[in-house]
Amino acid sequence: MTEKNFKKSALALLLFSSFYFLASSSSAQTAPELIVTWKSNAYAPAGYQGKVTPTQGSAITVSAELLDASKPADLSRSLMVWRVDTELIARARGAKTITYKVPDDASGELTVDLSVTYQGVERTAVITIPVANPEVVINVPSLTNTVSASVHLIKALLYSFNIKNPNDLTIEWLVNDIAPEGSPADPFSLEINTSILPPGQFVRLNLVIQNPDNPTQIFSQNRQLIIQ
Repeated sequence: MTEKNFKKSALALLLFSSFYFLASSSSAQTAPELIVTWKSNAYAPAGYQGKVTPTQGSAITVSAELLDASKPADLSRSLMVWRVDTELIARARGAKTITYKVPDDASGELTVDLSVTYQGVERTAVITIPVANPEVVINVPSLTNTVSASVHLIKALLYSFNIKNPNDLTIEWLVNDIAPEGSPADPFSLEINTSILPPGQFVRLNLVIQNPDNPTQIFSQNRQLIIQ
């Protein structure tokens, strides 16, 4: 092989290698990913680390982001169509966020459907959002219902309540069917003294919570403790 032919062969191999590298890099790129997230304004105790599940009447904020080459894409000109349980909620360009009020008769879960037209291609995402009933938990300083003969601080924990200020609720505690005396600064806390009770004695706790804005919303919880 002459030097001239060798140079031509080397140049052709270099061009082929470059084309193969570009083609491989292009095919290795991941397709744009549509991500949908949500949060609700339902109430949960301060410091709660979990996701607060909405309840009837709660407002849900749903947001979308399209990642293209691992970076947020510009969706300002992209047509975005939102539906919740097949109901059209929004249809506009750049509508990355919607707010939806959970119907009063909702139960189980909501289905959120989003379609985005990006670079001429329609991309879709579907998520489900659980709908929960408000829950009241009587929290005691024990993993079981057994407590020592001592002074204990009992707390009422509220989850998924459709309220802005929990202090607007009416709280009623009963200990062995008797209402505690006094008016505590924190109605969600109850201090009980079991130091004089013999081992094996039961202590019945009953908690009733009512929403003055909606008298039909009454929630109760019971728990029975035993002195060790």
